[in-house]
Amino acid sequence: GITLYDARHLLLGERAVPVDILIKENINILLISGPNTGGKTVALKTAALMVLMNQFNLGIPVREGSSLPFFDNVLADIGDGQSIADSLSTFSAHMKNISHILETGTEKSLILLDEPAAGMNPSETTELMHQIRRIRDTFQIAIFLIEHDMNLVMNVCETIAVVNYGRIIAKGTPDEIRENPA
Repeated sequence: GITLYDARHLLLGERAVPVDILIKENINILLISGPNTGGKTVALKTAALMVLMNQFNLGIPVREGSSLPFFDNVLADIGDGQSIADSLSTFSAHMKNISHILETGTEKSLILLDEPAAGMNPSETTELMHQIRRIRDTFQIAIFLIEHDMNLVMNVCETIAVVNYGRIIAKGTPDEIRENPA
């Protein structure tokens, strides 16, 4: 599992809001959802930076008690990879990245998905949901997901954290979030 206490993104310096990122061994998907400019992508990139720094045995800016396993791959789908030159729509760009993750991922990989359903229609989102489940079920690995589409979220995630401007305002299972939304 991933245990990061008071992790700070180095590029933000003193402006960095410290975040705790905890993905337990038995949790496959950690979701962060919340408003735009709420700190979700910064949290994801902070986790990725801490993991990569740790892979190279560099000191990481976290509080005592933090720990990270070794990952053989850090695989990501971040941003909208659409390309007119390569004939890639938003959907096909995300599916290309997901296919790469399925081809190269292992049970020791970390997967980072930043708003993969953005710009997709309902049928495309359903296909994406099946592919995320496939990654989860194939590798039984940690997936760090940022997403606004709550239908997708509630159908693939085991743990949800709702972030508002860098602070967690709700956390729990899909059922717990349904019962006590932020």
